[in-house]
Amino acid sequence: FDIQTGDTLELGRANRRSLQVMGTGATANPLTITGTLTPGTSSAVVLQAFNSGGSVNIPIDAGGTTYNSLDIAPLSTETYVLTANMTGGNAITGRVYINANTTFDVTGSNFNMEVAGDWVNNNGGTFTPQAGTVTFNGAAAQTINTGNQAFNILTLNNTGANGSTDDLIINGTLDVNGDFNITNGDLNLATNDPNVTT
Repeated sequence: FDIQTGDTLELGRANRRSLQVMGTGATANPLTITGTLTPGTSSAVVLQAFNSGGSVNIPIDAGGTTYNSLDIAPLSTETYVLTANMTGGNAITGRVYINANTTFDVTGSNFNMEVAGDWVNNNGGTFTPQAGTVTFNGAAAQTINTGNQAFNILTLNNTGANGSTDDLIINGTLDVNGDFNITNGDLNLATNDPNVTT
């Protein structure tokens, strides 16, 4: 699916909308963006591949492709790779959802991510953090469902009001191989009593 130069795809402002795209080939590109993707405030881009046999590129435009939520939901075992940093104008303003059969790899380029919503690693997905940084920078409470997959560098920079609205809540074991930085917000260990390894 191509969003071409001069074209804008708007996924909606209030009600949840999903753009579900599929790609094939040794390196699949299910979505190409040279125009503008306007995600609204409650939408998801769902990336799938069918028998790609290689990797699936997650499109990121240097001009600023902002996703609300990014759902990685393969039909078979696939590796999804970042092609640039998902920070600043390319940040995730909603959630990241990693489904079963997925390996989500920030690649040897060690791309970084900023996520304003939840992180859901569901049903045995694999996250390969390399030497990248994931920053949780929402303005309301956020939850990490780790799927018992490690992060490399993890930063909490939640700007919600003091109290429960700036919490980072952990489901599963939180394993951070590198630095764990808390700039703003609170790490909530009381809700699920998770194991934390840094």
